[in-house]
Amino acid sequence: MKNKSFFIFLLTLVFLMLPHSAKASILNLENSEFLPTNQINPLKKSPPSESIKSIHLKKSLFSTRVQPFGLEWIRESIFTKESTLVDQTDLYILENNQDAYAFLQLTAADDDLLALLYFINEDGSLGDSTGFGVFANQNLDAIQLPIGRYALIIGSANGEVRGNYKVHWNSSNPIAQPNEAMKLLNISPNLTHISIYYSDDKILNNGKNVMTNLTYKDRRDFHVDYGYAHITTSIYNVYETGKIYIGHYRYKGIAHYFTDNALIIELKKAGYTYVDSYYQNINGHVTNWMKWEDPVLKLRTPRILGDDILDEYFGPHYLVVDLNTDEVIDFASPFNRVYAHKERENEITNVFSIN
Repeated sequence: MKNKSFFIFLLTLVFLMLPHSAKASILNLENSEFLPTNQINPLKKSPPSESIKSIHLKKSLFSTRVQPFGLEWIRESIFTKESTLVDQTDLYILENNQDAYAFLQLTAADDDLLALLYFINEDGSLGDSTGFGVFANQNLDAIQLPIGRYALIIGSANGEVRGNYKVHWNSSNPIAQPNEAMKLLNISPNLTHISIYYSDDKILNNGKNVMTNLTYKDRRDFHVDYGYAHITTSIYNVYETGKIYIGHYRYKGIAHYFTDNALIIELKKAGYTYVDSYYQNINGHVTNWMKWEDPVLKLRTPRILGDDILDEYFGPHYLVVDLNTDEVIDFASPFNRVYAHKERENEITNVFSIN
C-alpha cells in the first residue's frame, strides 16, 4: 500500500511540473473548428422558394372533404413512401402531433414531379397550400410546422406528369424552446436520421435525447484451461460533460469500426469501473483473483472519473456515439482496456466543435 501511495505521489508531482499543454489524451481535438454557420440552420417559418409558391394545384382534383377512406393516413413522424403516380395527384394525410422541424425530400423518374403540403380545415375540407414543398431530385427543404393535420400532395404544375417516385419525410424533432440553441448537426440520406443540438444536455436524434443514460461497457474474455478470465471496462452515471464534437470516427485493432456520423462527448465526471477477473481450478488447486484497480493509476474502482487530479493529465476522456445507431461505440481513454493494452487506435476526420 505504501508503494502504491508513493507511486501516485510521484505521478502527481510530475503532473504539477508539466506545462498545461502537455496531455496524454487518446484523441487530440484542441484545434477543431466550430461547426460552419451554413450547417447551423434555424429553419424557416415561411414557405420556401418562389417557384414553389407560384404552383397551385386545382382543388377540383379532390373531393370537397378529405376523408381517410381510400387515402393513406400517416401518423409516423418518419417515413418513406414509394409509389407510381398514375392519376393527376396522389394524396397522403399527415398527423403532426408536435410543433416540429419538418423535412421533406422527393426523388422521382421525372424532375417535374413535386410534393406540396396543404392545410386541412377543421371541417375536413382541403385548405390552402402551406407554400411548403419541393421539386423532385432537388435539395430537401425544411419548415417549422405547427401541430395539426395536413395533406401531402404529389403531382405536377400542369397535371400532365406521371411516373415513379419516393417521398421522404421526417418531423421527429421538436422546435427549440426560447432558452435553447438550434444547431442542425446531421441529415442522413432519405431523411432516416436527423440530429439537432439544443443544449449540452439535449441533443436529439430523431426525437431521442442521446445525452441521457450514456453508458459504455467493454468485456474481453481470455482462454484459460480449466477456468476463465476477463477484463471489463465500464462507464455509467455521466454527471458532467465538456466539449462536444461531430465528425467521422474510426478505430482499428482487434476490432474495426467506422461511422460517418459520430458524436464525441468529453467526460468531466462519470462513474468508472475496471475489473480484472481470473479463475482456474486444476485438480482442486484453485487460482483466483478479482482486481478492481484501473490500469493506469492503480486506483480502486468503482470511482468517479474526473475526481483525481491525474485524471486530467491522462485526459480528456471521450465517449463516442454513433448517431446512425444511437449506440455508444467507444470510450476513448487510456483508462479503457483496449487503449491501455495498445489493442486499439482511433482516427477522427471532418470534425467540428458544436459547443
